[in-house]
Amino acid sequence: MQVIKSHFAEYFCDLFASQYISKYSGEILDYIDHPNQTIFGVTHPSTDNRIKIVDLFLSQKRAPFLDFMLDSFERITGNEIKKRFFDLGDDAFCDLAPIKLTMQTIYHQFLLRRGNFGNKDQTKL
Repeated sequence: MQVIKSHFAEYFCDLFASQYISKYSGEILDYIDHPNQTIFGVTHPSTDNRIKIVDLFLSQKRAPFLDFMLDSFERITGNEIKKRFFDLGDDAFCDLAPIKLTMQTIYHQFLLRRGNFGNKDQTKL
């Protein structure tokens, strides 16, 4: 039973983070755990499955397990997990002029895109 609780907690954390930082939670997981993506343990589901759940959520596709997670969170907390970020697009970082960060949702995307977590080549970090 503890394994199930641990896995649910990890999926929840991934979904909660993705509502603010989009796909970057999955990219960070992939970067950290790329060689072991399909392996699950006592405390964590496989990275591959964690990324799939986040991708389903962000693409607004439905799946029984995802629906269960989202419905459970809303029933327990009274709040829903939903997209809370504003996607700046890739062009926003090509402009060298300073930008005014007027919304917290823009700030999250700005930090993540500057971090370049999806880059597998560590020499470019």
